[in-house]
Amino acid sequence: MARVIGLSSKTLFYQKVLPQILPEEMWILPAITSLDDLTTLLLFTRETETSRYAVSWKQRWAQIRSSRDVSGLKDLLREGLGGFRELTKLTPEEKADIWAKTQKEAQDIQSSLEAAFTSGNPLILPASVPPFVWASDQPSGHKIPCRYAFPPVELMRALALPEPVNPLTRTPFPADVLTYMRNKFAVPMKLCA
Repeated sequence: MARVIGLSSKTLFYQKVLPQILPEEMWILPAITSLDDLTTLLLFTRETETSRYAVSWKQRWAQIRSSRDVSGLKDLLREGLGGFRELTKLTPEEKADIWAKTQKEAQDIQSSLEAAFTSGNPLILPASVPPFVWASDQPSGHKIPCRYAFPPVELMRALALPEPVNPLTRTPFPADVLTYMRNKFAVPMKLCA
């Protein structure tokens, strides 16, 4: 039986894991040099409660991905969680809260990666959040509120408009619904502004 020389166990692990989680993205393998890199990539490319609002990271990832820019990906991954640039829009208290949640999500992903690496068992990542947020609206003429599954960033941007309209029905939100949603989504709205 032939031996593989020069490949570390981490490199072999990455080669085994990446096809499972990003099957079309094997070009990124040279940019992944540590478990932290893989954790960062997974945090921002999957839907988590906080990373869904990392719009600038996802835009840079899309540009890098389209050009298959390994050097650009290395730079992006080197930023780690600091690549979540939208946090600068928050108050210190809000930033601390979101930062703690983001670190917890990253730690959960890294723990899953470490468990798979040390045990040799298949990788089981924490569950992703749905790619939408639920919110109720009561369109005019309806006596019963309707629940909608909104794309998160789209809803936050709609709520931030001077005269917000429901992005799915294209009708104005009633004043009481608007007040409730602006309070409920105050921090995500800032992240998406």
